[in-house]
Amino acid sequence: MERLLEYFTPAHYIIDLNIDKAAKLLAATTIIEGSANTETIKLHARTLDISSVTINDQPVNFEINDDVITATSPQTGDITIKITYTHQLNANMQGVYLSTYNYNGQTETIVATQFESHYARECFPCIDEPAAKATFNLTITTDPADTVISNMPIKNQENGTTTFDTTPKMSTYLLAFVIGKLKKHTTATKNNVEVTTYASLYQPDENLIYATEFAAKSLDFYDDLFQTPYPLPKLDQVAIPDFEAGAMENWGLVTYREQALLCCQSSALDQKLYVSLVIAHELSHMWFGDLVTMAWWDDLWLNESFASLMETYATDKISPDLGAWNDFYSGTIVPALRRDCLPGVQPVKCEVKDPAEIPTLFDGAIVYAKGARLMLMLMRLMSENNFFSGLTDYFKKHAYQNTVSDDLWDALSPHADFNIKEFMTPWLIQPGYPALTGQDQHRFLLAGNSSEPSYTYPIPVVKDDLSGHYLINLEDHEFQTVLNDFDSKSIEQKLRLLYDRQLLSKTPLAKSADLIPLLNKFPTETEFIIWDALLFIIADLKIFFSPHTSSDQQFKNFIKTLVRAQFDRLGLTSLPNESINDTKLRPIILGLMTFSDDPAYQVTVTEQFGNTSISEIDSNIRTAILATLTKLNDNRSINHQLDHQNLIRLYQTSPDPELRSDLLSALAAIKNPDLAATFLSYLQDGTIRPGDRILFFIRLLRNPTATPLVLDWFYKNWDWLNEAEGDKTISDYPRYIANIIRTSSDAIRFKDFFQPKLNNPVLSRTLEIAFAEIEARLDLIVTDGPDVIAAITK
Repeated sequence: MERLLEYFTPAHYIIDLNIDKAAKLLAATTIIEGSANTETIKLHARTLDISSVTINDQPVNFEINDDVITATSPQTGDITIKITYTHQLNANMQGVYLSTYNYNGQTETIVATQFESHYARECFPCIDEPAAKATFNLTITTDPADTVISNMPIKNQENGTTTFDTTPKMSTYLLAFVIGKLKKHTTATKNNVEVTTYASLYQPDENLIYATEFAAKSLDFYDDLFQTPYPLPKLDQVAIPDFEAGAMENWGLVTYREQALLCCQSSALDQKLYVSLVIAHELSHMWFGDLVTMAWWDDLWLNESFASLMETYATDKISPDLGAWNDFYSGTIVPALRRDCLPGVQPVKCEVKDPAEIPTLFDGAIVYAKGARLMLMLMRLMSENNFFSGLTDYFKKHAYQNTVSDDLWDALSPHADFNIKEFMTPWLIQPGYPALTGQDQHRFLLAGNSSEPSYTYPIPVVKDDLSGHYLINLEDHEFQTVLNDFDSKSIEQKLRLLYDRQLLSKTPLAKSADLIPLLNKFPTETEFIIWDALLFIIADLKIFFSPHTSSDQQFKNFIKTLVRAQFDRLGLTSLPNESINDTKLRPIILGLMTFSDDPAYQVTVTEQFGNTSISEIDSNIRTAILATLTKLNDNRSINHQLDHQNLIRLYQTSPDPELRSDLLSALAAIKNPDLAATFLSYLQDGTIRPGDRILFFIRLLRNPTATPLVLDWFYKNWDWLNEAEGDKTISDYPRYIANIIRTSSDAIRFKDFFQPKLNNPVLSRTLEIAFAEIEARLDLIVTDGPDVIAAITK
């Protein structure tokens, strides 16, 4: 793939933007100072209407092809390029875009940016490659009533024109700005870095406090841990109403979706943990990614794998009561295992052959989750002290520069007693992981695709904790021996036993039917993280029971019996002075009771909450309670506030992002197909916010009542979705549809629809994996289904 840095090396950008929000127009001039390496100059520019290009103040002819400006320089060496252009703003959540919210009956508009991975070119002409680091001077002219913020502090502000201090040397994808009417909360770190959280005017002041304080603690923690001070004078965080990802680590101006940043004293424990993890993740990027940046996208793991480990490590140190490591086990290790056993999956370090492939690298289960587990494995082998000593050397040597994998290995190696590069390289460049049977290992795959290569993975010592990225395939008698001694094991050992068995049962190495008696060992279990692991097993068993059949009802009865003791112990509401463990276990148990469709449970919930204001329901259990009530309220009125139109109004008007998410979950739980059809129309007409569209789609998709309607809508509206969604989101649709397909007819329809799209680089890898995943699931239903159903009916 052509690198434009070969033609021109930028040193400094002077960007002057005039933004008219009412006209949705950006009019701009960008000046780039740098060195022409050849007489041909090429710059990235996408969706920009270029009116003129000058080099050293002389007009030059230019062409625009494939989002690249090409011009001829009168000389090599130092030159100054000036480009004048306009750009029409839209709401697609990439590049520079518009986001709106309602406040006091008025529609307020925010202008925000999302330049990672390669969308800076949608705001200003540039060398939009990570290695093309430069400094930036940014000036923005807009409505004087707006708050205007960027990476650096304001240098001057007058009559609607704001000029910012010069940035450090950094990559284009890290430049950012936000414009709009915002409120804020500010504190400072021990090193007097000003930390400010911004949000829309409709947000209560208290929703900004936790994020601000946790961010300051995170910067202090990383300053000490890395022995490399945060280098900027301030850190801003902004909650954007419409945001495609979870957050973005723009240096000095981190942007978030609202639910990833905002919480308060009454928020659920899981919401506080989520916010903490996201903040810790993004702020670790101030070092991993911003101060030191990968040279090219094939080493994206240098940013994301580390940040995905550090989010847990830092949160656990700052707020140990939140249980960050438990979340790592279930939210990082499990997704990595489930994704990495599929044919066609990418390795952590992945070659990029086409610009359109760049968004596909951001696979949360691989570059983030698997990479984080590999970093955990390395950290434990080296020891924490040695690991972080090596990282300190890495930051000091490569500050404001770009690196490749070998630079990291060189920094860590003096602190290790083994060959780090030799150990880590196979794990990074090879997809998959092994199943270990005795002294033997083989690549673990869910589908026996003969074209998939076999690999050998370096394993210095087999441990039964959770650091090693492998499965331990115990013989049945070995498994029973360990299970009988379950109570004496550590949490990691217990979880490994359950995680490994669950995955092995998807292959001939273990039997799916044996998961039923395994579950029967746990009715008296009180650890929420063990029940969290059991949830994965229960979810996998659902594929064997067709909705609305007698066997499906028997499975639901089985689940009701399984959780009954814990429901009786915990009840519907929190008890005085109960443990954090019980507070986190209750929503798991209530969710399973909701799934069981037990009439007695439904009566109990209705009696206790049927006339309760939604805002008064404990946020820790609200999702499960609302799901039960809305299922019952489909065709009859339990409570007028549960009418779907009222829930939608509350979703549209509530400032609480956690409540809005709970409302979408409740709406997606309906049992009325007519309502499901109505909700699908909300995806297109703007009722559901663009940033929530994929989330609501997935939740509806997983509801058996809605699934056929969702699939019909999807195939009919693919072209619209492909236009409406960003590059990083569109491939999630076929990915999640593949997750729920369990019939041959649905599989054929999926393959017929997507087979012609295999050549699309944005979709190709996702589709290859999806085809293999569906085939493996259908085979498993045929081979294991009868025995699983028989085990339930015993």
